[in-house]
Amino acid sequence: MRPADYLDRGRLLAGPDAICLATPEADLTYDEAVVATHRVATTLRRLGAAGPGANVAVLSPNHPNALVAILGIARAGATYVAVNTANSAEDNITVLRSTAVEVLFHHSKLRPQVDQMTEALTGLHTTICLDDEVAAQWTKPGPGSDGEPGDDPLPHEPDGLAYLLPTGGTTGPAKSVMLTNANLEALVANQITALPTAEQPVYLVAAPITHGAGIMALGFLAVGARIEMLPGVDPSTVLRTMEERRVTHLFLPPTAIYNLLATPGVEDHDYASLRSFVYAAAPMARDKLRRAIDVFGPVMAEVYGQSEHPFATILTPEEHVAVLDGPDEGRLASCGRSTAFTTLRVLAEDGRPAPVGVSGEIALKGQGVSPGYYENPEATAEVRHDGWHLTGDIGYQDAEGYVYIVDRKKDMIVTGGFNVFPTEVEQVIHGIDGVVDCAVVGVPDEKWGEAVKAVVELEHDTELSEAEVIGACKDRLGSVKAPKSVDFWPELPRSGPGKVLKREVRKHYWEDHDRRI
Repeated sequence: MRPADYLDRGRLLAGPDAICLATPEADLTYDEAVVATHRVATTLRRLGAAGPGANVAVLSPNHPNALVAILGIARAGATYVAVNTANSAEDNITVLRSTAVEVLFHHSKLRPQVDQMTEALTGLHTTICLDDEVAAQWTKPGPGSDGEPGDDPLPHEPDGLAYLLPTGGTTGPAKSVMLTNANLEALVANQITALPTAEQPVYLVAAPITHGAGIMALGFLAVGARIEMLPGVDPSTVLRTMEERRVTHLFLPPTAIYNLLATPGVEDHDYASLRSFVYAAAPMARDKLRRAIDVFGPVMAEVYGQSEHPFATILTPEEHVAVLDGPDEGRLASCGRSTAFTTLRVLAEDGRPAPVGVSGEIALKGQGVSPGYYENPEATAEVRHDGWHLTGDIGYQDAEGYVYIVDRKKDMIVTGGFNVFPTEVEQVIHGIDGVVDCAVVGVPDEKWGEAVKAVVELEHDTELSEAEVIGACKDRLGSVKAPKSVDFWPELPRSGPGKVLKREVRKHYWEDHDRRI
């Protein structure tokens, strides 16, 4: 199945007049959404951006037409390239260049960045605004034409490339994770199995659709859910929407959940409709998790995965409640057990399975594993071992198969659900006058899970403030990748050849914590 096929299945289950996409401004029925995706596909065919090998990007905050465009790209047989609105223009130009994107759907709010893209990329020949009158015609009722439902000439290709999810930065060739139609099938199968629904679900999308919230939408479309979409995670709006729209499922990173819990009056809303409140991208602090269960009910569910294999493990709501205040409460530190269609193993340094309770690198197998990185076989080979995908995360399993992540083999920082590559930040800091060297690491943070910290060594008698370092990084990289704090050390630890020992820097900040991510 292709992503658009889940929409078609949802139309059959819920009915053509059922609400598919709901926003504070307007609703879109399943019938209207299906027609709109066909019109997008027709547009792409006319532009010559359809079929295998055509990569089409979407740059937009949460907006119903952004999801319509993603599904329309799939209906045209092209590949959707996810572009992060939190990235700098230069980062996104690198992504579009590395994936040879010729057509870009965008929101009008991003027009200044789009102008930079069109100037820098000679291959980007068409940009389409998602919130203007042209896009509004996608959902207008009208007579049948080419591109209306029924006109679906492309065969179903399990190995067809459905999504490209960029993970790289500006310091080298961008890496984009390839997800095939079969990969997404496995995701949907794992999701539906792990989070079963007895009634028509109402799924709230407030986190960016470019990340987990958008990918999970496929599984909810497949069961005929109503997708409630908000432009962002405004805590008061999210809480009010959960109550008024009788939300049954939602996904947020822990930092956003902490903001909900800190909102005055959070206990005053009715959350009786909730069935699953999924968190991922970072562990939740134990006291915050306990409070979330007190406030929202026995609905919290933790998911672990990566772009290379979303939805690899699940700690279900039932498992959360079963161990709360009991002898096995420590299990709340795990990210659960492997999902139904995922095989998970912990590998020792010699590549053999590690014994129970012994840490090693978490490795995955199954139909959900990406075939690799787009046009980058070298990077793909680095994360493969004897048929296993190497996650770069260090952890162990207990005797019941629960997975505990304790460290990260890679330098990548996951902060508030976003990936930050330290070398990008270090490159900016190295360019500041008076900096001898620096190390950028993730440090424990109650709000963000991990926060970006810069540790800087200065030239003798140089004066540089924390605000100056953070400001330089914000100007170049944006607020997500900029350090939240800066420490100045007289000397950074180094190896014999003089390389900064980043692991020693990280250890300094994590030494009193059970987990090191």
